[in-house]
Amino acid sequence: MIKFCLLVKQVLLLTALFSVFSSASAATPSELKNFDDSEILQIELPDWFLDTSLSPNMQEYLEDALAAGKKGLIVNYETNGCSYCKLFIDTTLQQSDIVTSIQQNFDMLGLDMFSDNEIVDLDGNTVSTKEFVKAQGVQYTPTVIFYGADGKRVFKAGGYYDPARFRLALDYVVGGHYQQISFRKWSAAQQQVNKQTGGLESDPLFEKPPYVLARNAFPADQPLMILFERNSCDACSEWHKDVLSDSGIRDMLEQFQVVQLDMNDAVSKLVKPDGKSSTPSQWSEELELSYAPSILLFDEHGKLRQLIDFPVLHQRFKRSLLYMTEKAYARGITYQRFTREKTAERLQREAEQSSH
Repeated sequence: MIKFCLLVKQVLLLTALFSVFSSASAATPSELKNFDDSEILQIELPDWFLDTSLSPNMQEYLEDALAAGKKGLIVNYETNGCSYCKLFIDTTLQQSDIVTSIQQNFDMLGLDMFSDNEIVDLDGNTVSTKEFVKAQGVQYTPTVIFYGADGKRVFKAGGYYDPARFRLALDYVVGGHYQQISFRKWSAAQQQVNKQTGGLESDPLFEKPPYVLARNAFPADQPLMILFERNSCDACSEWHKDVLSDSGIRDMLEQFQVVQLDMNDAVSKLVKPDGKSSTPSQWSEELELSYAPSILLFDEHGKLRQLIDFPVLHQRFKRSLLYMTEKAYARGITYQRFTREKTAERLQREAEQSSH
């Protein structure tokens, strides 16, 4: 009887959490609807962040947090000028309940991913900030990483997280649920609570099945874009109407093989770029995708170059496509370094135009 009661409690807890996720991801966050992601904006961190201006020592920060009875550290990876970083700070990190939960359970600090300043990392090594950031696998800003009491990463929130989705991430980590279940499975399981019956958005850009996407033996002629969506997904519909309808983006996508998949489809068979067989559901679970629409970008040889599991609008998506068509990855640079170069070029052009 005791075991049965515990099981019931767990089911009720998961159901509540899945309902929260459903309301969090049902549509594009309202703050994104009038958001211009081409703006170059200055970042000002909240005053309750740790002061890292002197000699950042991640080990000392973690020790201080644990001594205060907290669970670990949160690091917000950003870069100055990043519009999504400012949006995250000005929306998500302005919610009183989110701030309270963070301060009760973690100490939080910000790091500029391109900084040359030296820090002491969580292993006690003295490295440059950008070396540490690279070791953490940060590709996009903002990225928020939660570190546990042992200094190990327990959850990575890549890209912009709106308040509702970040609340869920906080609950996921604070409750220790990452020890039993992936964040992806939380998102997938909510579909069992809220039945969705509508179909996916259609578009002539999308290739028709069957999907034999193998590129492991012979390279393809074009890079590959995989668009993972869900049935009756408001955020997906809005992305189609707002971003995918952009004539410039559609012209760029003519250079890609474009495939749309239902991330909950456990029946249809496909062959992935690595030559292995799968279904859309198995593949999305393997990748732990938790946002719809999610975008994968592969090069001609089938190497995954970008995984976008968060909201992406015009400017960032265009830059992502350009990163692929210019093969910037062949120079060994990340997407964020590439977009920094493009921003510098844009500012140079604007300066030259204003001088005439």
